[in-house]
Amino acid sequence: MYIRTMKQRFVDTLKRLWQNRISRHVLYWLIIYAAFYAIIRPFESHIFALRLATFFAASGPIPVYFHLVIVKRYFEQRRYVAYIVGLAIVIALSSTFSNFLFRMMEKDPDSHSSGLGFAVMYIVVSTGFRYYGRGVKQQYRLQEAEFKHLQTELALLKSQIDPHFFFNTLNNLYALSLEKSDRVPGVILKLSELMRYVMDSSQRKTVPLEEELRFVKNYVELEKLRFSGTPDIEVRIAGTMNGKYIAPMLLVPFVENSFKHGMSNTAKGGFVSVVSQVQGDDFYFTVENSKPEGAVNDERGSEGMGLLNVKRRLELLYHGSGQLSIKEDEKRYKVELRIRL
Repeated sequence: MYIRTMKQRFVDTLKRLWQNRISRHVLYWLIIYAAFYAIIRPFESHIFALRLATFFAASGPIPVYFHLVIVKRYFEQRRYVAYIVGLAIVIALSSTFSNFLFRMMEKDPDSHSSGLGFAVMYIVVSTGFRYYGRGVKQQYRLQEAEFKHLQTELALLKSQIDPHFFFNTLNNLYALSLEKSDRVPGVILKLSELMRYVMDSSQRKTVPLEEELRFVKNYVELEKLRFSGTPDIEVRIAGTMNGKYIAPMLLVPFVENSFKHGMSNTAKGGFVSVVSQVQGDDFYFTVENSKPEGAVNDERGSEGMGLLNVKRRLELLYHGSGQLSIKEDEKRYKVELRIRL
């Protein structure tokens, strides 16, 4: 317990030091000093390597920080003449200090170093690191903003799908209630199950494929209650779904539109066929329905809100691994969806 407490205190101390700007910059220069020593030591004695590393590290702060000041005050404010003058002063000051430091360490008045070269080197390197770091931060901010935008857009798209679905379902329930049908309790039960799924799945990015398909099947069973006799409606599910996940409420608009166009708008009943299959990592979902006689374009032919939302969600969530194909002829519509799960 004591060791764990001491370890946590040590970690907290390091975090505080790193968050402090001065201590962080001191650490930078200590690392630079150690790097110079490590480079020189294999070729020179320990004492000489320490002295030379000290000279290299001590020559850096003046060109680095003075140049940073004039960059912020002049260059970034587009006062280029003032920046050039300031740069010349910084280089001259740094060069003079480097030569003085070298003579003092060597204790030889006639000795000198290439102070100008050191000044230019530090200015170039520090400027490169500064703008590279700024570019990385800017890229991170852009990615974060894009991610938040996509999350907001996805939430909006889901909110547009869910009310659309329940609006149709409540209309069905209303029609049955007017008929005083014994099927009303069954419809209410199915509707409550569907609402529970929507509420649960709305908080998740993905749901088990098995749950999504069970939701589709329950929806179809609910729709069947509206039709008397034996309507031509089939649902076929094949393949192993263990460990497969999909975006919630992604498949419902296809089935919803199929009933709207394949059954409700067809005088002679029509048909709806829903087929899903899992092959390896690929999920295939096909919805086919009859087309009313004389129909030219309807919601699906004119890219209605439901399908537009689904297409946009496919782009945002699956980035090209989801393919949607919509076909039609004089007698039927067919929607084919393939997703790499």
